[in-house]
Amino acid sequence: ATAHTADDNAETMLLNLARGAGLRGLCGIPERRGRIIRPILGLTREEVEALLAERGEEHVEDSTNAADDYARNRIRHHAVPALESVNPEFIRAARRAAALLRRGEDGYNSSVFSIAEVEGAIYALTYDGLYVFTSGETKPVHYDFPISSAVDDGDDDEDTAVSRSVSALIAYEGRPCVIVAGMETEYEGDGEERMSFSTVEGVWLCELTLEDGKAAVGEELTELDWSDLVQGGGDSEYLAQCDLPTVVGDTLYFASYDESYERVLVATDLTDGDTDVYYPADLGAEISLDSFCAYKDGQLLVLETERGEDESAVKLYAIDVENEEATELLTLATGENASATGLAYRADTDTVYCIMDGEICAMTGMDVSTLQRVSEAPISYINSAAPIITGDGFYIAADYAALVRRNTDPAQRAQTRITVQ
Repeated sequence: ATAHTADDNAETMLLNLARGAGLRGLCGIPERRGRIIRPILGLTREEVEALLAERGEEHVEDSTNAADDYARNRIRHHAVPALESVNPEFIRAARRAAALLRRGEDGYNSSVFSIAEVEGAIYALTYDGLYVFTSGETKPVHYDFPISSAVDDGDDDEDTAVSRSVSALIAYEGRPCVIVAGMETEYEGDGEERMSFSTVEGVWLCELTLEDGKAAVGEELTELDWSDLVQGGGDSEYLAQCDLPTVVGDTLYFASYDESYERVLVATDLTDGDTDVYYPADLGAEISLDSFCAYKDGQLLVLETERGEDESAVKLYAIDVENEEATELLTLATGENASATGLAYRADTDTVYCIMDGEICAMTGMDVSTLQRVSEAPISYINSAAPIITGDGFYIAADYAALVRRNTDPAQRAQTRITVQ
């Protein structure tokens, strides 16, 4: 495995473009090549550094990165900042472009970053559109749906451009909905001296509509007060990321970062848009918020890997966010390399699911003695899309490269796999 990030991929695309590369070169760095995998290629350098800082892990910076002696460094130091002055989300835009190009190259369908279930249908939002899996079908219907799009383009004769970007897909009140941010970019100057200044104008919960092979942002349902999530300041504002979006009643919970890269839990009332931001210390437990789901009585169930000098422990907490209380429920596993991800909870059977050692594990009634492995799960670290347990017992999760569906009946191991890769 290598540690290439989305930033490295954007730089490679620009470097290959400068050298006159064809379609294959413009696709950038592949996520897999033979036995080599790049598990964090879907994350930006900023996101990786934030995760390392959160865990107290140090990283080594190559001393040659600071010099302009190499073509890649000149692109990193000069070309990328110039492009980010035009679009603060350039690295993510380049990631989407690489996905689209690779789709033309070898059928690649891009990264899944948000999934939801509505009336038995699975909606998967990716960087190249929306995929809908209806019950009983193994092949999805693809809908064109640009994650970022211009509402009003600015050019040399205009001073502003208005655009919108989709932050997340959720199921709310029995229908698919999206969280949409509106951006306005003002331009000053002419030619090479033309400068841009971006601001976040607002965030809305909107319906998602499907018609004639296209998905679109529909009616605005609620304006959301996400002012505390606007970052960047200065010349370029942007919205903090929305990881693991989870709806509990009328409240949307998700994980994000503040401007110091500290992990936070965000709670938004979807009826009026009121939003609160919580740090782990506010919730009564030292938790990383890397894996959580809806639980009983309006609480969140949190999966936490606590690492010690000799061994690690995987624990479950129940979090009452409104009262800022945490209750440690049990220790799920221990060991030198114990870890888990992909937490999900099925209320009708009181069953907890998670991924450990590449397999989906199920535990009923918060009784560790019932813990069993029910299916393999060939996906890596889950950081964006919250896993789903369907009404008929299928576990659905996605990482940067694939979306998988697994029957959680141990008698039907590996019955069906759906892959977007």
